[in-house]
Amino acid sequence: MAAGLFTRFQIRFFVAAFFSAVIALAVAGLFFATTMRRQIDERIERTLIAEARLAANLLSRGRAFGSIQDMDDEADRLGELLGARVTFIAPDGRVVGDSSEPLDGVMAMENHAQRPEVIAALTSGLGRSRRYSATLRIDMLYVAAPVNHPAIGFVRVALPLTDVRQQLQAVFTATLGALGFAMAGGAAIAWFLSARVGRRVRLIADIASRYRRGDLTPPRLGFGDDELGKVAQALNDSIQEIGRRLEEQARDRARMEAILAGMVEGVIVVDAHGRLQLVNAAARQMLRLDRTATGRPYVETIRHPA
Repeated sequence: MAAGLFTRFQIRFFVAAFFSAVIALAVAGLFFATTMRRQIDERIERTLIAEARLAANLLSRGRAFGSIQDMDDEADRLGELLGARVTFIAPDGRVVGDSSEPLDGVMAMENHAQRPEVIAALTSGLGRSRRYSATLRIDMLYVAAPVNHPAIGFVRVALPLTDVRQQLQAVFTATLGALGFAMAGGAAIAWFLSARVGRRVRLIADIASRYRRGDLTPPRLGFGDDELGKVAQALNDSIQEIGRRLEEQARDRARMEAILAGMVEGVIVVDAHGRLQLVNAAARQMLRLDRTATGRPYVETIRHPA
């Protein structure tokens, strides 16, 4: 019975501890992943803003361009230098250079004057936008800044959101891997704790079973200093105290019976309810009482002796 109790307790304790750890780790992992995603988005956006402002500053201080070909070549050079798509937009919205398109493609691109990032750059000095690029057919993150140049009104720097998603995917994969290892470690710790607590519960159950059989021998090992150990120790102290009192009562009764047995006078002892508790040999002989008289009502015994 104690072994079954131990097994059931250990399993329940393990399940509770394991799922508590899983929930805590899942919440922590979700919070970490969400925080990392926001930080990655902010970092990439800050990088694009810095690159757009740097490109705008370089173009404002740079030379005049003789043709669209020169401007497209400069866009290609800056795009390779920054590792991003760089687009030059004239003050009227015409595209005059793009690092992701050849010159023919640049000439065929539609007017960008109404693009959200260009409008924001014109009104506030900096524009940002996330949207689908019809030219590249992928989602892009755009940052545009105004340029103090006669031929170039705005410079726009962009990164494919696929790059952002790849970085986020790498973060999520690493987070899931870390959560997997953490859950495995949590399961091992939960099993260790459940086994440790379960052994103590089995020890307490075995001691309680022994006490129930009447063996009040104190345990050789302590119960520990935690809450479970303190409760078990308090119960053990109470049982030991009850055992000591019962032993004292048994010794007192045996002593009294020995005294009464040596008396020639007949002596009987009754309790508050009038029941016989002790009858010495002389009283048994006088009243012709047998051993079954103890515990019976005194009046009934005297009237109807055995």
